[in-house]
Amino acid sequence: VYYFVVDGCAGDVCDFDVNVLQGSTVGNPPNPPGAITGPSPVCEDDVTNYSINPVTGATQYNWTLTPPIGFLDTMGTENAAITWNGGTGTAQLCVDVENLCFSNANNSCITIQVNPTEETTLTETICDGDCVTVGTTSYCTSGNYQESLQTSLGCDSVVMLNLTVLEVISSISGPSIIDCNNTTAVLDGSASSPSGVTYNWTTSD
Repeated sequence: VYYFVVDGCAGDVCDFDVNVLQGSTVGNPPNPPGAITGPSPVCEDDVTNYSINPVTGATQYNWTLTPPIGFLDTMGTENAAITWNGGTGTAQLCVDVENLCFSNANNSCITIQVNPTEETTLTETICDGDCVTVGTTSYCTSGNYQESLQTSLGCDSVVMLNLTVLEVISSISGPSIIDCNNTTAVLDGSASSPSGVTYNWTTSD
């Protein structure tokens, strides 16, 4: 594309005739856009890149994402970046091209599957000596933990574990005195902690 600028001097207005000796003064529309390259499926919250080869005669590339379940950044070039922050499902990414004089009615499209990430919160209470396993990691002390796994679709699965480990303390009150008038001894374990424990009584020979 060429531009010919004529400016008057000191307010002069001049008329010029331009004779085109070769070629044409009529421009040409750009070629149709080629195939879009880029990943599918993708995961929610991913940032992925898509592109087409530069198109002959094109100066502007118009990208659209339907439905708009991601933030589309293109700057009008043959490259597009998408932040998938608007939901999950299937979206269609398309591009058409134009120049200052013409557009091309053909577009190029790609279908993209956006899979969800997962976040799970587990609250567990266990006794001292027991453990909880998340993924391949075992947790045996009280605390808050985060484990990053993968879903069956290859996206992030974040597990938040709130773990309380109870220390079991055995306490027996008594026994009462055994004599001729009191032949039964009462043993009281109700002071044991924590509450809600079960009791297993044993005797020695």
